[in-house]
Amino acid sequence: MPDLPPPPDAALIRARGLTKRFGSFTAVDAIDFDVAHGESFGFLGPNGAGKTSTMRMIGAVSPRSDGELSVLGLDPELAGPSIRARLGVAPQQDTLDTELTVRENLVIYGRYFGLSRAECGRRADALLEFAQLTERAGDPVEPLSGGMKRRLTIARALINEPDLLLLDEPTTGLDPQARHLLWDRLYRLKQRGVTLVLTTHYMDEAEQLCDRLVVMDKARIVAEGSPRELIERYSTREVAELRFPAGIQDSLDGQLDGLAERVELLPDRVLLYADDGEAAAVAVHQRGLRPETVRAMQYRRTFRASLFSSFLNPVLFLLAMGVGLGTYVDRSGSATQALGGLSYLQFLAPGLLAATAMQAAAFESTFPIMAGLTWQKVFHAMYATPIGPRDIVLGNLAWIALRLTMIAAIFTIVMTLFGAAASPLILLAIPAAVLTGMAFATPIAAFSATQRTPEKFNAVFRFGITPLFLFSGTFFPISNLPAAIQPIAWFSPLWHGVELSRALALGTIGANPLLAIVHVVVLAAIAIGGAAWAFRTVERRLVRG
Repeated sequence: MPDLPPPPDAALIRARGLTKRFGSFTAVDAIDFDVAHGESFGFLGPNGAGKTSTMRMIGAVSPRSDGELSVLGLDPELAGPSIRARLGVAPQQDTLDTELTVRENLVIYGRYFGLSRAECGRRADALLEFAQLTERAGDPVEPLSGGMKRRLTIARALINEPDLLLLDEPTTGLDPQARHLLWDRLYRLKQRGVTLVLTTHYMDEAEQLCDRLVVMDKARIVAEGSPRELIERYSTREVAELRFPAGIQDSLDGQLDGLAERVELLPDRVLLYADDGEAAAVAVHQRGLRPETVRAMQYRRTFRASLFSSFLNPVLFLLAMGVGLGTYVDRSGSATQALGGLSYLQFLAPGLLAATAMQAAAFESTFPIMAGLTWQKVFHAMYATPIGPRDIVLGNLAWIALRLTMIAAIFTIVMTLFGAAASPLILLAIPAAVLTGMAFATPIAAFSATQRTPEKFNAVFRFGITPLFLFSGTFFPISNLPAAIQPIAWFSPLWHGVELSRALALGTIGANPLLAIVHVVVLAAIAIGGAAWAFRTVERRLVRG
């Protein structure tokens, strides 16, 4: 039976004793609130008060620890995808895909909701006009100003025409002009009857956008009412946000005293709660302090760079070692005999094919995964839609498999042109190389999902990928290794991939078909096991935020 919307007079969100714990730390402590249909509702409070944790529970991406929560008449823990299908989410950080254009960000996001491409295009054009971004439709996202990115993020949240729009600190970090333009867009949504739930540091923002709000502090709700009522009872009208150069903020002890009713020191900025935020900022300058805005750099993949590292480098190896060094090796009759009568190029090329797949897979499953979870947080944006963590993992693994297929196909063509293909079965070496790459991609992706900084990736490449590249039978038979080390090579996924690719490229697979089956089973088992691990680690990261 399809999920039906709640009646107009029912609360779209109802929370009773809602609690969220992370281990022994209580982020949200038994709060009660209701949000009515068509209402604009706000959570006001400092960082660490529990606002974002509450929003993540409402968004059905983080399970509650205790209490009751109903969103759109449904239980988020039982009907998460159904709820997310009817939500629009604009997170605190812009989780836009910088590899897509402005319009493509909207169209692709709409596809996550099951909309047709034509419908996504129609809605995207209307939303670009609403966000005043029509002239930037074909531009890349990265050069956009902060205000444009926020408007695009909100436009993206509206692509599914949601029943409920969640906005986590929608204007933090924007200049006054950008904030007021964004307020205008949100006010128009409010006039259309869209139900808004937002978090904010700013009472003036709450006053502009909210019909009713609650004040959160130290995980609890400490006040509730209309913005005007709360202003008169508790709050300053404005908050001045200051960002200082690295090292300066740590030395501010006492220098901001007396400038505001309350001073909040955060890891990346300082908040001054005052009736006149501009006057407080002027007073800061009068004391000789010089705040500035610091812009964080983002990781971004480029096709050319990944193409060079994952394809052209191994081709250069083929030219230098297969042709150059190979000519020298082939002059030695004993070397040719050791290789079973093969030229060194014929021996080397299939091994490099498998090794290329390994290297490309390792790259695609480290930094891009971290970008999706930590830097650009594109995966978090995906999770705010009806698709789940398993879908996100499978989509990324499918992309990696597609990349590996393209690389292996081109590499196989080069091998054939160089005369390194001795059998038509070399075409089957392409899926063999892809399978080899996936045996590395899935466990490395699972590991990457557990990391919040890239420092350990160096160890993966230095102590994992590079030794395997050198000592798994790519450049010489592992029988040339010391007897005590040979069994280690047998357990390497790359050795199985090299042997399988070599048997197919040379047409010798019929000599020992059982061994070929063993190679396939081992590689498939590692790939499937790694995927299952990746499902768990990615889901854990997305739920914890």
